[in-house]
Amino acid sequence: MTFRRAAIGLAVLAMALMLVSTGGFSAMHADRGVHVEVGDNEALVGYESPNPIKVTGAWTDADGNVTDASNVAEPVREDADLVTITNRAGAPIEHVEVSSYETPDGIELEGIRTPDSIGVGDEGTISATVVCESSTARSSHDIAVTVTLRNDHFVSIIYGDTRTITVECPA
Repeated sequence: MTFRRAAIGLAVLAMALMLVSTGGFSAMHADRGVHVEVGDNEALVGYESPNPIKVTGAWTDADGNVTDASNVAEPVREDADLVTITNRAGAPIEHVEVSSYETPDGIELEGIRTPDSIGVGDEGTISATVVCESSTARSSHDIAVTVTLRNDHFVSIIYGDTRTITVECPA
């Protein structure tokens, strides 16, 4: 009978312990100072653009005479460097591609040109012909160019929507 009383006593004690808090805590709040330093502000792949890109051509009418934007027959075109990629990685970039770009109405990019490859420590420039329609006269517009870089060891996508380029169209 002693064994039975001991077993019942232990069962009652176990149930009582399950009902009572253990005194622990499930959450805590503490303020601690944090100091973050960047050892090198140079990323493995640099992405720089001239800002702004100034389109400096003149508006012309149907006869080729210089005019204001209200009588324009042809848009203004100008070749421009859009992005300079710097390879700071330890391997050459073997493929450079403009995977997408966004332009507002009245601005176009034609004939996008990319380097075939970019060696270690070298730079490569992505360029295009920037086209301003007459509706963009005397104004600035943001464009976004997303670049994909590849080699056998990595793929790097640099999203243009985080780095916009301003295009200023002529007056």
